Formats: sequence, structure tokens, C-alpha cells
Amino acid sequence: MPISPLWRLTGKEYFPCEHTPLYADPDWVAGDGRLHDHDFFEIAFILGGWGVHRCQRGDEILQPGDVVVVRPGVWHQYVDCHALSLYNCCFGADLLHRDLVALAHDPTLNYLFWEGPLSQNGQGIALLRLPPM
Repeated sequence: MPISPLWRLTGKEYFPCEHTPLYADPDWVAGDGRLHDHDFFEIAFILGGWGVHRCQRGDEILQPGDVVVVRPGVWHQYVDCHALSLYNCCFGADLLHRDLVALAHDPTLNYLFWEGPLSQNGQGIALLRLPPM
């Protein structure tokens, strides 16, 4: 369990349209971000800089090319960040059962969201590291 107070983010704060729960925006973090969880999926594409992603699995050093995927209700935090530049994409969980249900037919995405790390029985977080070019 996290030590500092948890900040709860909700889709009502982030999604401009209630019927299409989607949000995407560039962001950057310097120093420490707030410890938080949310009621939506978050996919963060690391574009530049570096930092540490803190979650129940422990601390993971982030670098350009990394992708962090977080399931609703799972706490996490970006800490010790040095000009960490990321593109944050968020979507409501109901989209997986509605508009994005076709993803269940792709074996890799089916594993990621429904059977593996992001499933209800998984840890709720996946760090994908792209190989250097």
C-alpha cells in the first residue's frame, strides 16, 4: 500500500464528452508527480527525459520509448523525474467492452487486457519497452 495520501482521478474530470470517454494530451513531469489512481485506463508513451515509475511492483526506471499501461484502480506515481516528457492517452474501461471489443480477437491485446497483466487478476500495470533503434 502506498505511504503518502492517494489522489483519486475520475473520468468526469478528464473526459470532455461523457459518451466518448477518451483523453489524450502531452505532459511533462519534473521532480515528483502526485501518487494517484484513477477510474480509467492510462497509457503513457515516454518521449524524452527520464524518471522512475513507482507502483505496487516496485520502482521502474523510465526512458524514451517506454510505454506504461495502467488499469483503473491501480495506484502509481512518477518520481525523481528529469524533464520526463510523455504523451498520456486515457480511456474509460467501458470502451473495452463496447467500442474496442474487437481488441479481444487479437491474441496479444487479449492477453494484455483480459488475461494477463491488466486483467482483474493481474497486477494492473504493464511496462512495455521498445528496443533501441
